[in-house]
Amino acid sequence: MLNPRVEESPEATKAHNSAKRRRTDEDDGSAERSTEGEANILKPDEVTTHDELWFEDGNVVLVAEEIAFRVFRGVLSSASLVLRDMLVAPQPGMMYEGCPVVYLTDRADDVANFLKVLFQGYRMYAPPTDHRSWATIRGTLRLGHNYHIPALVEAGRVELSRRFPSKLSKWLKRDSFCPGEPEDIIAMANTARTLGWADIHVRALYECCQLPADLLVAGAGEGEEKLNTEDLVAVIEGREVLFKLNAQLFSSVFSKSAHKECDAQRKKVRWKLCKHAASRDCLESYNTWIREVCEKYEMCERCVEGHVEAHAVARAEVLRSLHIHLKVDLGRGTESPGVDDEEEDDEEVENESAEDEEDNEEENEDDEEDMDAADESTPNTVTADSSVKAEIIDGDSPDDTVMTY
Repeated sequence: MLNPRVEESPEATKAHNSAKRRRTDEDDGSAERSTEGEANILKPDEVTTHDELWFEDGNVVLVAEEIAFRVFRGVLSSASLVLRDMLVAPQPGMMYEGCPVVYLTDRADDVANFLKVLFQGYRMYAPPTDHRSWATIRGTLRLGHNYHIPALVEAGRVELSRRFPSKLSKWLKRDSFCPGEPEDIIAMANTARTLGWADIHVRALYECCQLPADLLVAGAGEGEEKLNTEDLVAVIEGREVLFKLNAQLFSSVFSKSAHKECDAQRKKVRWKLCKHAASRDCLESYNTWIREVCEKYEMCERCVEGHVEAHAVARAEVLRSLHIHLKVDLGRGTESPGVDDEEEDDEEVENESAEDEEDNEEENEDDEEDMDAADESTPNTVTADSSVKAEIIDGDSPDDTVMTY
């Protein structure tokens, strides 16, 4: 038996239709929210999680160049007010495994090294004799600067100061202690320029002058690190300036000998040294080579040590005035270099042409004429500051000298 059709009143029909519309709207809204929720969930295939910096109990996910780092919000907030503000209001609704996601515009490798210092700091400095790699220093410097963390910036400045010291003695010893490879010097110079460290910047540019020309033009790190136009011009022009300056150093250092008996031999020594000092590295120690050449021409010990000492003083002055030779405006000025301890250069100096040359007591007539002409015409263009003096002190090596200013 069919149920009789019940006629609804107009009011009931209106209420029914209204309820139906509400249910439809609710269903549509639920579907929309579901779609929106799915869109705000970061999928595992969209990023690669970092092996070391992914803590299962972490409560925030940082993403840089599609690399994800799961770390702790509290540690980041305590390290940087800038990061704290970013973490207070992360990108709307973006989540990954229940953690809010924050996107960073920094390089992933810089972020990784920055986070390693924050979360694995004890490993970065153990044992105490080890120094951090340039990659670590670069990451802490860049992100320390971007996110206003003065302690990290200062730690990076100390490391760069160790790489480009103001004292000649430390400059000669730095190879076994300083961070970075030769190709990293361009990035170091750029970083020092960005942070306004004029004194470190100019010494880094001096090191750039020693790099191959193709590396300077093409840049390091697959071309990612290049000098800007102003610095590149300073380095290209500086290469020629330093080449001439190194020869002038020997010319000025051997302009006069203490003893009259050695003065005649001095011309030959100067000519020999200037002839073979084909290098742009004006700060390198040639003590062993100078002694060998002077002894070959039978100069007395006092004159030999006097020339070695004078060469050290002249090199210290070059280090102090690099900004002048490279035509770099220091702007706010540079730190004042301190006392330099000159030590013996134990490395063998390659001088094959000098070794193969016959040990004649006199040079040929052409060389004699050239030496006399050079002695008369070569100006004493490289002189130490009048406030610079050097004194020999007792030590295990005759090269143990102290430069005092």
